[in-house]
Amino acid sequence: MKFNWGTGLFIFFVFFVLTLGFVLYKSRQLDNSLVVDKYYEEDINYQKHYDKIKNLKDLGRDIQLKSDQNARNLVITFPHGAASVIEGTITMYRASDKSKDVITPFTLRQDSVFVLFTGNMDPGKWKIKIDYQCAGKGYFKEDDIVL
Repeated sequence: MKFNWGTGLFIFFVFFVLTLGFVLYKSRQLDNSLVVDKYYEEDINYQKHYDKIKNLKDLGRDIQLKSDQNARNLVITFPHGAASVIEGTITMYRASDKSKDVITPFTLRQDSVFVLFTGNMDPGKWKIKIDYQCAGKGYFKEDDIVL
Protein backbone atom coordinates (compact mmCIF):
# COMPACT_ATOMS: atom_id res chain seq x y z
CA MET A 1 0.00 0.00 0.00
CA LYS A 2 1.31 3.37 -0.99
CA PHE A 3 1.25 6.22 1.54
CA ASN A 4 -0.07 9.36 -0.18
CA TRP A 5 -1.20 12.78 1.02
CA GLY A 6 -4.85 11.71 1.43
CA THR A 7 -3.90 8.91 3.83
CA GLY A 8 -1.66 11.30 5.78
CA LEU A 9 -4.45 13.88 6.00
CA PHE A 10 -6.90 11.24 7.24
CA ILE A 11 -4.44 10.04 9.91
CA PHE A 12 -3.82 13.63 11.01
CA PHE A 13 -7.56 14.40 11.42
CA VAL A 14 -8.19 11.15 13.31
CA PHE A 15 -5.28 11.91 15.65
CA PHE A 16 -6.54 15.52 16.07
CA VAL A 17 -10.09 14.42 16.97
CA LEU A 18 -8.82 11.80 19.42
CA THR A 19 -6.53 14.34 21.10
CA LEU A 20 -9.33 16.88 21.32
CA GLY A 21 -11.63 14.25 22.85
CA PHE A 22 -8.98 13.29 25.41
CA VAL A 23 -8.38 16.93 26.44
CA LEU A 24 -12.13 17.50 26.78
CA TYR A 25 -12.47 14.35 28.90
CA LYS A 26 -9.59 15.39 31.23
CA SER A 27 -10.90 18.96 31.58
CA ARG A 28 -14.28 17.65 32.75
CA GLN A 29 -12.56 15.76 35.59
CA LEU A 30 -10.96 18.87 37.15
CA ASP A 31 -12.68 20.82 39.90
CA ASN A 32 -12.72 24.39 38.59
CA SER A 33 -14.77 26.01 41.35
CA LEU A 34 -13.52 29.09 43.19
CA VAL A 35 -11.24 28.16 46.05
CA VAL A 36 -12.63 30.87 48.35
CA ASP A 37 -16.38 30.83 48.99
CA LYS A 38 -16.76 34.60 49.47
CA TYR A 39 -14.38 35.72 46.75
CA TYR A 40 -16.02 39.05 45.92
CA GLU A 41 -16.49 40.01 49.57
CA GLU A 42 -12.80 39.36 50.23
CA ASP A 43 -11.85 41.40 47.18
CA ILE A 44 -13.80 44.42 48.44
CA ASN A 45 -12.19 44.21 51.90
CA TYR A 46 -8.64 43.90 50.55
CA GLN A 47 -7.58 47.38 51.78
CA LYS A 48 -8.15 46.29 55.38
CA HIS A 49 -6.10 43.18 54.65
CA TYR A 50 -3.28 45.29 53.16
CA ASP A 51 -3.30 47.56 56.25
CA LYS A 52 -2.82 44.49 58.50
CA ILE A 53 0.18 43.38 56.43
CA LYS A 54 1.64 46.91 56.68
CA ASN A 55 1.11 46.95 60.47
CA LEU A 56 3.20 43.78 60.81
CA LYS A 57 5.99 45.22 58.64
CA ASP A 58 5.96 48.44 60.71
CA LEU A 59 6.73 46.43 63.87
CA GLY A 60 10.22 45.71 62.57
CA ARG A 61 10.01 42.10 63.80
CA ASP A 62 8.30 39.21 62.09
CA ILE A 63 6.36 36.19 63.27
CA GLN A 64 8.68 33.19 63.63
CA LEU A 65 7.48 29.79 62.35
CA LYS A 66 9.33 26.65 63.42
CA SER A 67 8.21 23.19 62.39
CA ASP A 68 9.02 20.31 64.75
CA GLN A 69 8.69 17.19 62.58
CA ASN A 70 9.27 14.74 65.45
CA ALA A 71 6.52 16.12 67.70
CA ARG A 72 4.36 17.02 64.68
CA ASN A 73 3.95 20.59 65.92
CA LEU A 74 4.30 24.05 64.44
CA VAL A 75 5.65 26.60 66.92
CA ILE A 76 4.50 30.16 66.17
CA THR A 77 6.29 32.98 68.03
CA PHE A 78 4.63 36.40 67.89
CA PRO A 79 6.75 39.59 68.01
CA HIS A 80 4.74 41.16 70.84
CA GLY A 81 5.58 41.15 74.53
CA ALA A 82 4.05 38.79 77.07
CA ALA A 83 1.97 41.61 78.60
CA SER A 84 -0.30 42.01 75.56
CA VAL A 85 -3.34 39.90 74.76
CA ILE A 86 -3.11 38.37 71.30
CA GLU A 87 -6.19 36.81 69.69
CA GLY A 88 -7.03 35.74 66.17
CA THR A 89 -7.18 32.80 63.80
CA ILE A 90 -4.65 30.57 62.10
CA THR A 91 -5.73 29.11 58.77
CA MET A 92 -3.85 26.18 57.31
CA TYR A 93 -4.77 26.34 53.62
CA ARG A 94 -4.31 23.33 51.34
CA ALA A 95 -4.47 24.43 47.70
CA SER A 96 -5.03 20.92 46.37
CA ASP A 97 -8.09 20.11 48.50
CA LYS A 98 -10.38 22.65 50.18
CA SER A 99 -11.83 20.02 52.52
CA LYS A 100 -8.44 19.67 54.27
CA ASP A 101 -8.23 23.34 55.31
CA VAL A 102 -7.91 23.84 59.08
CA ILE A 103 -9.01 27.03 60.89
CA THR A 104 -7.84 27.39 64.48
CA PRO A 105 -8.93 30.33 66.68
CA PHE A 106 -6.51 31.24 69.47
CA THR A 107 -6.07 33.62 72.42
CA LEU A 108 -2.71 34.19 74.12
CA ARG A 109 -2.72 36.04 77.44
CA GLN A 110 0.64 35.41 79.12
CA ASP A 111 2.88 34.10 76.38
CA SER A 112 3.62 35.10 72.81
CA VAL A 113 4.14 31.50 71.65
CA PHE A 114 1.42 29.29 70.18
CA VAL A 115 1.92 25.59 69.41
CA LEU A 116 -0.24 24.16 66.62
CA PHE A 117 -0.56 20.37 66.43
CA THR A 118 -0.04 19.23 62.82
CA GLY A 119 -0.27 15.47 63.36
CA ASN A 120 -3.68 15.18 61.68
CA MET A 121 -2.61 17.17 58.59
CA ASP A 122 -1.30 15.54 55.43
CA PRO A 123 2.40 16.03 54.74
CA GLY A 124 3.25 18.42 51.94
CA LYS A 125 3.03 22.09 51.09
CA TRP A 126 0.60 24.25 53.08
CA LYS A 127 -0.08 27.96 53.17
CA ILE A 128 -0.41 29.37 56.67
CA LYS A 129 -2.46 32.54 57.18
CA ILE A 130 -2.21 34.20 60.59
CA ASP A 131 -4.78 36.95 61.18
CA TYR A 132 -4.71 38.44 64.68
CA GLN A 133 -5.34 41.50 66.87
CA CYS A 134 -3.03 42.90 69.53
CA ALA A 135 -3.54 46.16 71.44
CA GLY A 136 -6.38 47.21 69.13
CA LYS A 137 -4.39 46.80 65.90
CA GLY A 138 -4.83 44.11 63.29
CA TYR A 139 -1.94 42.08 61.86
CA PHE A 140 -1.65 39.50 59.10
CA LYS A 141 1.04 37.12 57.91
CA GLU A 142 0.91 34.60 55.09
CA ASP A 143 3.67 32.10 54.38
CA ASP A 144 4.29 28.74 52.72
CA ILE A 145 5.41 25.84 54.89
CA VAL A 146 6.13 22.18 54.30
CA LEU A 147 4.96 19.66 56.87
